[in-house]
Amino acid sequence: MFQKKICVICPRMGMGDLVSFLAHFKTIYKQKKQKLIIITKESTSAKQILAKEYFFERIIYLPKRKRGLINFFSHIVDFFKLCFLIKKTCCDEVFILHASKRYAIASKIAGIKKIYAPGFRLQKFFINSKNRIYNNFFDQSMHPRDESENLIKKIYSIKNLEENYFNKDESNLPKDTILIGIACSGDEKQWGVNNYIKIIEYLVELKYENFCILAGHRQADLEKKIIETFNKNLSLNFISTSNLDIERILSLFKKAKLYLGNDTGFSHITVSLKIPSFIIHGDLPPHNYTPFFFPILPENNILTRTSIKEIDFKNTKKLFDQFLTKYNLL
Repeated sequence: MFQKKICVICPRMGMGDLVSFLAHFKTIYKQKKQKLIIITKESTSAKQILAKEYFFERIIYLPKRKRGLINFFSHIVDFFKLCFLIKKTCCDEVFILHASKRYAIASKIAGIKKIYAPGFRLQKFFINSKNRIYNNFFDQSMHPRDESENLIKKIYSIKNLEENYFNKDESNLPKDTILIGIACSGDEKQWGVNNYIKIIEYLVELKYENFCILAGHRQADLEKKIIETFNKNLSLNFISTSNLDIERILSLFKKAKLYLGNDTGFSHITVSLKIPSFIIHGDLPPHNYTPFFFPILPENNILTRTSIKEIDFKNTKKLFDQFLTKYNLL
């Protein structure tokens, strides 16, 4: 008998955005008892990050789009490419975990029989009322993760989604490495190299010796500065990652005892690997979906593009002690 396929469109920008939807993918898979075809952006590194997961048949990357009015005609071409891409999946149902009308219209043109989407603002006009969660055009928007969660709960009449964790890793490697996350998408998320040097010095006092600096290409100089600061201490081991690919970096997480760092894609990966994570938040509030989050905010709880610079080391150290105690890491 021909088995119907189901497609999930999750056009998020980064690794963290994708990982925070693990529970959504797992729940749809469990309810349908059918492996998913996931359509997302290449910037999520989904093919590498989800490589060992069980809930998908394949991952398709969306074509990269050029922004701006000058690219108007290429936008039209890109849209019809999207329609063809969706049609080519041969799916009967599509979950759109995004509020954009673009994916709803493309799914209709592709001839998809059942389309589920949040239905926010203009998107609602292309989605059957029983297949969306927003009823009125001016409904208050929800957090993207929450609106998709509520959509899935409505469609399957369930109370909770699956847990937002990766498939269990059976590795028996010792958990003795501290992940220091200096990678970030912009200055508004960067706590600062001097703060990280101070926190590593404190961890050394606590007898920790193995450190992995999680950095992107743009943080290579900061990574180098941190490692050079501790060059004279021969008992310490540092791993740099700014020149490593994502598969190699993820393999290092198998030995992680804790994560300490910026609010970035790596922090979403660590909490979904059940690694206790001390996360410094700058411009955006935390959205806790596992108990392994330990978010740090400015004392006044006001988040702006510069507020991360107001999170001082002295107060953060006190909170870090609480974190170590909470997760029995002392």
